[in-house]
Amino acid sequence: MSYSGLGLLPGTSYRRIRFFDNQGLGLGIETSGNLWFGNANSRTQTRDNAGLQGNAGAQSGFYETSNPSNFPSGASSWWHLIDSRHSNSGNNYAMQFSGSFFDQDLYSRKTNNNASQSWARVQTSRDIATAKIWGTNSYNNNDDWRDATGWTNYIDVKVGDILKFDYSFVARLTQGSDNDDFYYYIEFDGCVGGNQLGTSTWLRPAERSQEHDNNRPYTFVNFWNSNCNGQLRFRLWVQNEGDDNWEMHNRVLVVTRY
Repeated sequence: MSYSGLGLLPGTSYRRIRFFDNQGLGLGIETSGNLWFGNANSRTQTRDNAGLQGNAGAQSGFYETSNPSNFPSGASSWWHLIDSRHSNSGNNYAMQFSGSFFDQDLYSRKTNNNASQSWARVQTSRDIATAKIWGTNSYNNNDDWRDATGWTNYIDVKVGDILKFDYSFVARLTQGSDNDDFYYYIEFDGCVGGNQLGTSTWLRPAERSQEHDNNRPYTFVNFWNSNCNGQLRFRLWVQNEGDDNWEMHNRVLVVTRY
């Protein structure tokens, strides 16, 4: 092992100690204690530009910035960055992950030799809300609104997010003979300015016995463009406005944030 440049490393403006690991298999640097570097010895360094190329100073590592450039669209204030570089510093190939200090969203990209390559948000379990109720509930005719699923778990939502609602349940009419109209809506909690996503007729069973008296599954898909920020939860409500008694069971609601 030898060293070179205890002052300035030749050809650079940086102060470094250089170790040459060319003496055989297994040689290197080993420490049983902490390795101290980075901001406040945290092993995290400052880097404002996520698009920086290797020969401009970019290295693999852990970074922070309060002035993000070439981060996900709209990035401001404090952000994390994890960067895994290609060994050829003359191009700009890297795999990167980033996220704001102040929410739970995670973004990724592979730069593909493009400093401004777009980022994609990583979908996690925090982007999915679910609720379900099994078993059978029986109701009288011309009934009030009924909570079909109970509340989902909360998910973080921002203005402009697209939410997809998948819901299904099994229902039947148990008494009577006239036409019945069923209605549903999705209620949400945690957003100022409203708490209901649409009301729609979803079923008028025919008077044939196979339609009127037998359990049938019903499945629906809806989308909503969020107009608020915050933690939201959801539940499905159903009402029969006809004169027949009815049953509902095996209800499921799944909300996915995109």
